[in-house]
Amino acid sequence: MEYNRTCNFYLERKRRKCNMLVKAGREYCGQHLVADRGKEGSSQYKRIPCPLDPKHSCFEHRLEHHVAVCNARSKGQATYVDPDCNLRVPTLHDLPKITIAALSDDQLLSFLSRVKVAHSEHVGSVEVDVLRHEVVETVAGEVGRTVPGGTRHSEQNSSLLAHLRHNHLLHTSHHHTCYLEFGAGRGQLTHWLTHSVTDPSRATFLLVDRGAQRYKCDAKMKYNDELSVRRLRVDIKDLCLAAVPGLDHCIRMVAVGKHLCGAATDLALQCVSQYHGSGKAEVVGVVLALCCHHRCTWPTYVNPGFFQEAGFSANEFYTLTSLTSWATCNPKRKTNGQGDSRSEVEDEDGGVPREEKNVSEVQEKEKNDGRVGGNKGKVQEDEKERIHEENQREDDNKRKDNESILNDGEVIRKGKESNSMRKSQERDQEGEEEKREDDDDIHTSSTNTDLKTEKTTRENRYARLGLSASDREEAGRLAKQLLDEGRARFLRSLGFNARLIQYVERHTTPENVALVAWRTSEHT
Repeated sequence: MEYNRTCNFYLERKRRKCNMLVKAGREYCGQHLVADRGKEGSSQYKRIPCPLDPKHSCFEHRLEHHVAVCNARSKGQATYVDPDCNLRVPTLHDLPKITIAALSDDQLLSFLSRVKVAHSEHVGSVEVDVLRHEVVETVAGEVGRTVPGGTRHSEQNSSLLAHLRHNHLLHTSHHHTCYLEFGAGRGQLTHWLTHSVTDPSRATFLLVDRGAQRYKCDAKMKYNDELSVRRLRVDIKDLCLAAVPGLDHCIRMVAVGKHLCGAATDLALQCVSQYHGSGKAEVVGVVLALCCHHRCTWPTYVNPGFFQEAGFSANEFYTLTSLTSWATCNPKRKTNGQGDSRSEVEDEDGGVPREEKNVSEVQEKEKNDGRVGGNKGKVQEDEKERIHEENQREDDNKRKDNESILNDGEVIRKGKESNSMRKSQERDQEGEEEKREDDDDIHTSSTNTDLKTEKTTRENRYARLGLSASDREEAGRLAKQLLDEGRARFLRSLGFNARLIQYVERHTTPENVALVAWRTSEHT
């Protein structure tokens, strides 16, 4: 039982305790040992926050060694690193964040109405244009059987590559082309690009990501002598493409990205626009799968003029980004063959979802849970009293036994007393642990009740306003497309043809919109 204990550190943001296992005799896992002040006993095992990055900790006696190898250490600044060069305005000029939850009912309904009007006037419908590329399709079936989620990723990669080919962006026979993947992660999209271009020997593949990834596809590509593959570990906001060495021989550049989160998409577009005006290789195409609009920020958004042209003030930017989360907050979605979706928890007649109708049932269940919790606590107290009485009787019996054999030897009596004392201490310690676990259960139960109450309050509001799950999902989707239209217009201002498309079906991923841009000369 001791070895299955979990960490006692309480995570404020997640409103629960850490689930990591701990070593025998300890209260905290390795990550949270820094919070343990009484169990370690020796400075040899004391953990302290890392001076380079306090998000993690290290052993105090190994501090010097840790600082020398820590990933947060300064590695020297590369020539292409220019801090904040792709920010539209400094982050110090950010705006106050007014979320959907901060709006009154009337303000929320008015804002949703304005979003719908702005979308109809400035965006319209987003065309479904699902394409397939045979290079990915040949292995998609096998990947789907062996890799969790493999089919979903294969469908997305296949469509993105097919759109690159449709816009003549995979032809490298006549012009040496640099393919730049933003937010490359493990580099799967670049891996398929190396198999899709017409002449891999006349292409340079550049992967950009600020994190260190495991199981990268780079390992598969580096053994191919025909390929020129490089990876830059740098934040996109600090990347100056014009200063990256080894790109002078490239005549064209194509920027790609699969699910760049929020602000990273705007930073990538800003990075491309600055390189476009540097007089280096011509940027001839951009294909980005878009996602995580709730993480967009005002200092990075590339087209604030369009946002205000659509009828919104700057202070409403974060209200709109908050609304975008509605598009993906309905996971129990099912689709028909036409790509239409509705919630599985929604009534067959399209009315209010069942969980919104059963608010009273949820509240009644919570009351019952409270009564059960009270009875459970009483049962636990009765059980403790029974165990305590049994232990007391056992101590009395042992004491009488010790007295009865006193004449047989003082050593025996002392030995039994010592043994009895040790067991009594063990029982006291177990009692303290049981009490601490009971306190933990009470705290966890209280936290869960707060979360249920918060969810019930939110569902009550939506039911009162007549906003079903499908209505909220559609409103979130319109908000996303408004932000994406501003990005498309930003690329058009640079001389690109740009459009938004649904590049995969909605049942594949709710984040199914891509931004595709190309130059007219590529189609001639």
